[in-house]
Amino acid sequence: MKTYTIKKGNHYCEPTLFGLPLHFGFSKTNVKYKVRFHDDCIYDDNIVIPGWNKLPGWSSIGIHSNSIRLGWIVRNGVLSIGYYCYIKGVRYSGDLMIVQPGVWYEVECSVIHGDYCMRINDNFKLISGGSTPFIAFKAFYYFGGQSTAPNTMSIDIENI
Repeated sequence: MKTYTIKKGNHYCEPTLFGLPLHFGFSKTNVKYKVRFHDDCIYDDNIVIPGWNKLPGWSSIGIHSNSIRLGWIVRNGVLSIGYYCYIKGVRYSGDLMIVQPGVWYEVECSVIHGDYCMRINDNFKLISGGSTPFIAFKAFYYFGGQSTAPNTMSIDIENI
């Protein structure tokens, strides 16, 4: 198990070099792990953070062209997990389930016969049209799109 932390005002989890993640590496296109959110992942309800934060997954050379991962968002003090992927430059996202800090959840992101499959526990989403990239890269824990983390927050990840 490893704990990943995103510091207040940042997008990327530690460690970084000049603000860029040091988690770069090649990946399989089937990513499976357990995740546990810390209480600090639930940020203040008065702060409006549009869009999804991201959990680990994989990407082709262009993360906004061909990638697959789960996202997380806080709405009204409730932490939700959803699917989040790009297929040929089109983003697909939506809710899968509500989760609780301190509880382990099993996550999987894979390609099955041309479908992207994003799963947390028994909740999943299949989206047709995905493809297996020639080269896949690890995509790590990330906060925001345009917004940065309003406070320091951590998650635990255990590969399975």
